[in-house]
Amino acid sequence: MRGLRLGGHFRAGLVAAACATGLLAAGSPAWAAVEEGEVAQVVVEEGAESPAAVFEGMKAAAEAKDYDALVRLYTPEARRAAAAIASLRVWRSGAPGWSDMSGRKNGMGPEELKALHAKSRTLRDGFTEMREKYGVPQIHPDQDVRPEEMSEETLDKLLDSVGDGSAFHADYMRVNREVGEDWFRLVRMEDGPRDGWRAGTGTARVVMLDNEGQEQTILMHFVRIDGRWYFEVAPNFRRYVRSVFGDRLAP
Repeated sequence: MRGLRLGGHFRAGLVAAACATGLLAAGSPAWAAVEEGEVAQVVVEEGAESPAAVFEGMKAAAEAKDYDALVRLYTPEARRAAAAIASLRVWRSGAPGWSDMSGRKNGMGPEELKALHAKSRTLRDGFTEMREKYGVPQIHPDQDVRPEEMSEETLDKLLDSVGDGSAFHADYMRVNREVGEDWFRLVRMEDGPRDGWRAGTGTARVVMLDNEGQEQTILMHFVRIDGRWYFEVAPNFRRYVRSVFGDRLAP
């Protein structure tokens, strides 16, 4: 699994996932079918030739579960921003008694609670391996985990652990995929900017599936860098990252 074993509750083997490219027109990366039990891998360059190609690449890679290919369709800044926010959850999972069950137990029956406990154990196991692999700082039992109360030292160490964000965010999505938290269940792109993409940036309406399999329309942001197009995180996400990490993520 590319350096992350994801043992215990995790399946051994990676198929290929979100945000890569394949199933595209000439000149686009493509991925080939493999025999059952093998690992599928989407082969993708940095970025894509158009916003539509980025979208189709993300869709193909999401279906294939190649998260390394997925993050290559993010802008470099988006990779590190997404990994930085993910690192908060990975860091908090090291707290004694941590579980992913907060606020979700009310009204649940015995089987639902059992499934939720299993999910929490799976996440904890995966995040433990990530903390060891990337050197995520140890959380102290009495440490305040609210972003606004985190120390400068902890924030700096978290960013050191994620590096450029690519591998960290890919592993984070693999761990979450094991418990059914699936990103980028993309269906189709509906439109783009009224004036096209001449400005080198823009937003498109796209349809994706929620956790219940229902279609939802969301906005996706794209930007052109050195002639290649990339997925960019939404402005409100960038503002949240800045509110936590300040100027540390500035290029």
